[in-house]
Amino acid sequence: MGRIELRGAYLREKDLRRADLGGANLSEVDLRGANLSQADLHEANLSEADLRGANLSQADLHGANLSEADLREADLSNARLQMSRLHWVKLDNTTKIDSKWRLVWEIVSQGAAKRNLSGVDLSEANLSGADLSGANLRRADLSKADLRGANLCRADLSGADLNWTSLGMAHLGGARWRAQDYLLLVEDDPDISNMLRIYFTSQGYEVAVAGRGEDAVQICWHWPPNLIILDIMLPDMDGYDVCREVRGRLRTSTIPIIFLTQKDERSDKIHGLELGADDYITKPFDLEELKLRVRNVSSRSRIMGLISPETRLPSSRIIEDQLTKILFDEGWAVLYIGINGFESYRKVYGLVVSEGVLRFAAMVLREAVDSGGTRDDFIGHIGGDDFLIITGKSLVAPIVDELKQRFTADIGTHYDWATRQRGSFLCDTADNEAGCDIMSLSIDVVTDDEGPFSDIHEIGRAARAITW
Repeated sequence: MGRIELRGAYLREKDLRRADLGGANLSEVDLRGANLSQADLHEANLSEADLRGANLSQADLHGANLSEADLREADLSNARLQMSRLHWVKLDNTTKIDSKWRLVWEIVSQGAAKRNLSGVDLSEANLSGADLSGANLRRADLSKADLRGANLCRADLSGADLNWTSLGMAHLGGARWRAQDYLLLVEDDPDISNMLRIYFTSQGYEVAVAGRGEDAVQICWHWPPNLIILDIMLPDMDGYDVCREVRGRLRTSTIPIIFLTQKDERSDKIHGLELGADDYITKPFDLEELKLRVRNVSSRSRIMGLISPETRLPSSRIIEDQLTKILFDEGWAVLYIGINGFESYRKVYGLVVSEGVLRFAAMVLREAVDSGGTRDDFIGHIGGDDFLIITGKSLVAPIVDELKQRFTADIGTHYDWATRQRGSFLCDTADNEAGCDIMSLSIDVVTDDEGPFSDIHEIGRAARAITW
């Protein structure tokens, strides 16, 4: 049966209980006062329809397009609204609708910038294009939600459930992710992904699940995981392409990857390992063996000094490799970034809190490069409060401006209110207690113009301070 076409029809007060209208085009239809209770309207187009006073209780509106529809005085109690588009719907206090979907409507129609949405259930919600910048989404359930094109810049997603969430084209600059170590599981089979998520969670890991390769690449770019378990056969791009994308970008090139797939031909294994995968396991697999392989690959990464445990940025060995690569190139610049006053802050506030500052600084660096640099720029954590960015020398000014603006704007959140008001705090000096200023950035720069250089240590010695 073909798609039902009723655009612009007059169906006012019609009895359409349990009607099968799945996928129908009902845009601009007059359905005022119609009885659509228990009707099948999944994936129907109801955009700009007049549904004032209509009975849609228990209707199946899964994936339906309700954008700009008039739902005043309508009854949508117990209706299935998963993945339905509620953008710019006319809805008021006379509309009977479950609280979850009223909240979704508020977010997509009015925006939720800086809103506190901690712990809320937004699973399977269509939030495409929504403004969630700066929102508090800690521990929110965003599983299977559609966040394509949404603005999540500087949103706090710590502990949020993003399993099977669509993030294509979402704006994620500066969004805060999981503070502790976690695995990224890229698997389109829900039975396998759920089983592995439950198992590794029980083993003390945090697990994010991506059912599409594009979403996996987005997560890796903004929130690099400690390890990726990657299936080859995915709906949008194969696992080899995901591996190639991850390995081809400086920021993500060091993330360990384990292929987990049904493709057990020798040529498949060789191809995966040639692309830089750290291990290759075929299905069916033994959970205990997989756990040990995950543990061993993660341990090797830490032991080899590839990733900073505090910031998850590339560390000493990778930094040395990147500096060696640019020695005889042209057009490059290296920014050496430190945090003024960090040691005094650490002595007063303690180790755990000061590690939060390091993670914040890493976030600011990523944000600044996302805004003022390119995807080929390199960000590294030398150690302590010392960081490094390798970029093009024409991009130094915009990146420095972004660093200054973003760090200064938010560093105060790491102090108590009284300290923020004073602009200083009491700290121990060599003599006695004195006032220490709030932390700031120090930035030194060196370009290829200061060369030639014979080794990477000469690059560091040639750096000069940037003043502002």
